[in-house]
Amino acid sequence: RRTVPILGVALALGAACGEATGPAPTTLTLWPTGDFGLAVGVHVPLEPRVRWADTTASPVRTEGFTSSDTSVVAVGADGVVTGRRPGTAEVRATARARGQTIDGRVRISVF
Repeated sequence: RRTVPILGVALALGAACGEATGPAPTTLTLWPTGDFGLAVGVHVPLEPRVRWADTTASPVRTEGFTSSDTSVVAVGADGVVTGRRPGTAEVRATARARGQTIDGRVRISVF
């Protein structure tokens, strides 16, 4: 007869359900961080990173990207932004980390 500790089973079930342990997510940042400028026709990949409560950060897969004005800044499902015409737009990304939805934004000025 074989016994399995209850704690081990609980941890295994939690891992199987995608529930990781550790610090909670606090924000989603898009790298390059902060507002930035982009020339018309230039492509720049945004790298989403989740910032954890313990102040560390790590890459995270997003649920999607959107642009507040696609005539100024286009954004693909892969997070690559393209300057389309002069102006300013905000790009937003949404992700899930440890069961919580978090989002991040960056303001891009196209010249």
